[in-house]
Amino acid sequence: MDYSRYTLSRAEKAAYYSASCAALMCLGLLFYRSAPLSAALCLASVPLRRYYEEYLRGRRLRRLLEGFKGLLYSLSASMAAGHQLPDALQEAELSLRGEFGEDSDICLELRAMLNAYYSAHDSIPELFTDFGRRCGQEAVAQFATALAVCTASGGDLETVALRSCGMLLDMLGFEDELSSMFAEKRFDMLVITAMPLIMLSVLNLASASYIAPLYGMLAGRLIMTVSLGLITASAVWGMRIMDVKV
Repeated sequence: MDYSRYTLSRAEKAAYYSASCAALMCLGLLFYRSAPLSAALCLASVPLRRYYEEYLRGRRLRRLLEGFKGLLYSLSASMAAGHQLPDALQEAELSLRGEFGEDSDICLELRAMLNAYYSAHDSIPELFTDFGRRCGQEAVAQFATALAVCTASGGDLETVALRSCGMLLDMLGFEDELSSMFAEKRFDMLVITAMPLIMLSVLNLASASYIAPLYGMLAGRLIMTVSLGLITASAVWGMRIMDVKV
């Protein structure tokens, strides 16, 4: 599987366009009080689709990284008990089924690796190298590199794998702490972005006549368009600032 892109299924496309068009229609009615302009605003769901696909791709990668972290924990325990790496991978796959599901990406990857190892006799370091290349995760690539160097130099594969697991688990733990710190900031940013929408909704309900010129005059339409553009730009800018790569 190529993790560098995410393609929506037919059901996901239907759900996305239904939700996005409904949200954009409400946004258009809030800013323009015009059904035609609101319907025209729904066309923005087409270019916005790639951002939704990128969000789903990131969520899938985060889930995959969580599974890889669980894999490292399982490998550490198995190899510390004296098991060989192939046997430890089998035990890890069985363990991860209960936590992430049989059809999860990490379990599918492990089953594919084990099948390639036992049927085609591919080397485990090469299989992890291919996995790291496809998912683009630094932790997987580092683990694969450690295994490959060990195999090339004739070292103890199990010992190197065990030490690599410990170091990578420390690194992933730091990443989790950093993600938790930014999660609160992202929520604050979403609240700040939503405040103008909430205020405009309250004004429409409490004092519609007070802001009627914004909907009935050309200048008002322009002001509302500029406001909507600024709110959108600030939201996008804020998300980019918070998108920190560790």
